Amino acid sequence: MTALTRFKLAQLDTTLSVSALLGQVADLTPRPTSTRGRPRAGLPVPVTPGPDVVDTVLFEDPVNPAARFWLPRYALATEETSGGPHYQARLAAQGGGWRLDLTLRRYAAPELGALPADARVLDHTVLAGLRWERGGVLRERPFTERGENPDGTLGLALTVGTLPERDELYTALTTPEGKATLIVTRGVRVAVRVPDEPAPVVRPRKWKGGAFDEDPGPRFPSRRWRGGLFAEEPGPRLPPRRWRGGALDEDSATRDHLPVPVVARLAGRGVGPGLARARAVTGLTPLQPLHVRPRPDLSDLLVRPDRIPPLIVNSVLATPQLTVGEPEVFDQGGEPWARYPLRVTNAAEYGDDLFAPAPDLPPCGANANSARTWVDIFDAGNTRLYGFCALGRARDLEGLWVAVRAGGRPAGVSVELVDRRAGLSARSATVALPPLDLFEVVERALTGEEALLFHPGLHAYVFPGLGTPTGGGGSLIPRTVPFGGASHRYYQDEVRHEVFYALPDSFKLAREADPPRRPRLTLECLAPDRYRLTFAARPTFDLDRLEGARVGLARHLPAGHPGPVRLEPFHTSQVSFVPVDAGLYTKGGVQTTNLGELRGTVELEGAAFARVWDELTGALPVSLGGKLRAEVGGLPAEEVPVALRLDDTVGECVVVTAEPDPDSGGYRVRLINALESPLRLGQPTPFVASLKAPEEGLRPARWEKFVALADLLAPGDEARGLLKPVADVPLADYVPVVDTDRVRAVPDLERITQGMLVGVVRTFGRTVTAEVPADVFAAPPDPAHPGRRLLAVHVHFEGGDTAELLRPADPGVLLVRGEATVMYPLLDLLLGRPPGEYRYRVLPVYTDGPGQPGEWKAASTDLLSVGLG
Repeated sequence: MTALTRFKLAQLDTTLSVSALLGQVADLTPRPTSTRGRPRAGLPVPVTPGPDVVDTVLFEDPVNPAARFWLPRYALATEETSGGPHYQARLAAQGGGWRLDLTLRRYAAPELGALPADARVLDHTVLAGLRWERGGVLRERPFTERGENPDGTLGLALTVGTLPERDELYTALTTPEGKATLIVTRGVRVAVRVPDEPAPVVRPRKWKGGAFDEDPGPRFPSRRWRGGLFAEEPGPRLPPRRWRGGALDEDSATRDHLPVPVVARLAGRGVGPGLARARAVTGLTPLQPLHVRPRPDLSDLLVRPDRIPPLIVNSVLATPQLTVGEPEVFDQGGEPWARYPLRVTNAAEYGDDLFAPAPDLPPCGANANSARTWVDIFDAGNTRLYGFCALGRARDLEGLWVAVRAGGRPAGVSVELVDRRAGLSARSATVALPPLDLFEVVERALTGEEALLFHPGLHAYVFPGLGTPTGGGGSLIPRTVPFGGASHRYYQDEVRHEVFYALPDSFKLAREADPPRRPRLTLECLAPDRYRLTFAARPTFDLDRLEGARVGLARHLPAGHPGPVRLEPFHTSQVSFVPVDAGLYTKGGVQTTNLGELRGTVELEGAAFARVWDELTGALPVSLGGKLRAEVGGLPAEEVPVALRLDDTVGECVVVTAEPDPDSGGYRVRLINALESPLRLGQPTPFVASLKAPEEGLRPARWEKFVALADLLAPGDEARGLLKPVADVPLADYVPVVDTDRVRAVPDLERITQGMLVGVVRTFGRTVTAEVPADVFAAPPDPAHPGRRLLAVHVHFEGGDTAELLRPADPGVLLVRGEATVMYPLLDLLLGRPPGEYRYRVLPVYTDGPGQPGEWKAASTDLLSVGLG
């Protein structure tokens, strides 16, 4: 059994009554979240051939594309009679009330033309409603009965119980001012192709003074050693590597984007002297750690300090010729990744000595036997993606690979070979990555509308036995009820006296319908200094205000009217959005849906984005919002505030399920945190509501037991309780209702922000200035190397750039300085985290070559003073 939450009472689109609350039980049933990045052959539903789900195309079977499906549209059917064609519509008295019956026919969209003979109807659900307008207020009623007829048509029925309701319905159907409209919504579950959009080639930029400045790249490019001097050599420095699980590979601590800590896995090949052979990579089975074991037969290949070869000066590396194979798609942490095999086709041009262990050179992390030549993989924007530092022979260049996120994959990749002993490097041309053909299963609703207008004389058969209606006019009567020190207006229906329309208290950032119910806010980085924010806001109602209004409005019921007061949300098409800062919407706009939902898009740059982001996270007053101005017939306009903040959202925060427990006379209830953030649950107030007599309203209940394992309910965790009605009731005829209005989320801004980022999540740079006293260059020479002079000091930053401090030509210089860029994630910038700690080490460069690099050290300042001690 699906239980309800009292919060839903404030979010209904058509009514705030308990009867409508009960009518939406199916809407509260959690649906499975969509799965992104699945190959076509494994899909459980038909596939749409285009980027969107529309009814103007034929859907295809995922395995057999020749098997096709079509999604029908629905329209009011006609029938042939002796008096000519008649609409299949009827409003007549039935069982003490009046019932509107409509018959709908299926038809294919004209764009489909003649359907193939073997095309089948796509599985779908149908919801229908009738909307009309009276006195400036939009009214909507669902057809409560639906059934498929033997001839394939669809029957709908709507029942009203009072004469004023019948007259209002009659007037809506027979006058142009009524604007009666049939609304048919078809729900489908299909697969759509995930857009394969390579990441744009953009250099990193630096955050300076509230805006992004162009970062032209490393200030000091890599250099190679030529005859005692450094010659310019384009290309980034290599970051350090680490020893992971007994195998040499990437330093995953500085590569947060990698799906798993990876090892240099070459199918059936050793990864270097002293290492066991790696298993072949098949499927998605994780590899076991490789273990170190002695290889006596290869001991002669180990380089010892007394065997360090002389410096190679004039060698030239052949340019790698790179090819890319078809990708293998796998799932990592719920996100699709693609593993591309890479092959250097001219591997035979390189000698195996290039990949021999080199203990005399800087290590790859903790591994002192890393290869002499390292291989690095770059995207088209020169960002390093991955690398191999433990290849054992040249032929291993034919078994390289790189794993990238399927969303926002690089447009292309290149490989660079760096001979660390000779100071040489060679890079391939950038090769395009083959596109990915992936799909996600989605649920979509397609809505169609058809105007309904029947002339009483021409279509008298639609209204048999009604006679002359008593009139369906009428207007709204404003009523005022105080609450919380302010007066609030409600609008009484002149025909249905028990109905009062209420405006929302505010509009707030909405949450998704499916767990985890993230805020409906997305952030897309269009360029390093330009962003697009897309949001949706929903109305909120103060439930205590509404409960108090029921009492205050009851005195406006006519004498003898049984009541009770019914509160319905006020909907009107005459609504406009007035932003606080209209300048924010110069690139974008806002759409409103009859005071039911507000959707907006803005594009922001530089300081404007920084300001809006601070507002969304609650640091400053909100300027992205504004107010909705609603016209109420000839009465003064109403204004509803719109506040958009990540720490104050609207939407269901828990999933509530219940099972009757006849032994105790209650219900066993589970409350599951459906958000991405922890919840401060407390002990929500319980009720029960009748399924057979919803007009009874909410009946009190109590918790016999209520157990939450902690004060804060973590995402996905649950609380359990035994809920018992205060009065004995038939359990099968009632449904539990839990008041979650006072349940509060404790926002996890990191998870919220991670969920809202769309596309490429770029990293941004922090500028660090390194300095060294100039007198280190004038230090006495080492007696062991009397002719050696210090030429430069290199400061290597882990995961970033290299600052090069050159020997000063001016003897009066006291400090030598150089700048470098330390990269950090965009997420840190958005969450306002300080740049934090970074790691660096110092490498002295002498006239006879590089010296011994120092140990890795940690620092956090923008000005870094280093030395050679």
